Amino acid sequence: MKRFSILFIIIVALFAFAILQSCKHEPLYTVDKSSTSKPPAVIDTNKLSGLDGVQLYNGNCATCHGLLPTSGKLGATVDQINAGIVNNVGMHVFSVLTITQLQSISYALKITTPPVIIRDGVTLYTNNCSSCHGKLPESVKLGASVSRIVTAISTVNEMINATSLHSLSSVQIDSISGILLSTPMPTDGSSLYVINCARCHNGLSNSRVANATSSEIHQAINGKRDMKYLSTLTDTQIQAIASVLIGGQGGD
Repeated sequence: MKRFSILFIIIVALFAFAILQSCKHEPLYTVDKSSTSKPPAVIDTNKLSGLDGVQLYNGNCATCHGLLPTSGKLGATVDQINAGIVNNVGMHVFSVLTITQLQSISYALKITTPPVIIRDGVTLYTNNCSSCHGKLPESVKLGASVSRIVTAISTVNEMINATSLHSLSSVQIDSISGILLSTPMPTDGSSLYVINCARCHNGLSNSRVANATSSEIHQAINGKRDMKYLSTLTDTQIQAIASVLIGGQGGD
């Protein structure tokens, strides 16, 4: 009888366990998933594609902010880009960009090294002018003013076609002019003629203005528009030029 009781208890326990396993219990509490926000993904900028950032920048930003190497937004953070999109009416259209895309653009702006802007007049002259106008001490453009340089860049064919000259800033042109104005002119008439006259009037040996007097040179400088730039020459310099023109074989 005792054995039967134990067996009965075991059977009842197994039956109860089976019933409990088959029941579908509801959880004691539920989590409202709609009320919890998913934490933002952490972007590892070291793994972002610089190329993607460049393409995204070129497609969305370059029109207003310039090409990437010279962009006015180099170094911009994601927060700064977001602020621009939110606060600038013209940038609202870019609100469709994802956080990953903004991170890529920011990454491209951070890894881009801004170009070195040369402001030294000697270096600028050497790089942009010396091949045509000679080394600085003997340059045929000594004394050139800013307006003279600017005019030449827009009117002289060889300079119109020189792309590098059109990329010079006003500050750089001012530096070139400054070094040309501050470099002392030679004192001998032959060098002064080569620097100031030979380009238009041929070399000294067959000059078109042979035997011109200092008075005639003064009159030409004051009366001819394309010679106005020579008004910086002193009386002594003009007299030196006239002295080497005496006895010349050329002349109009």
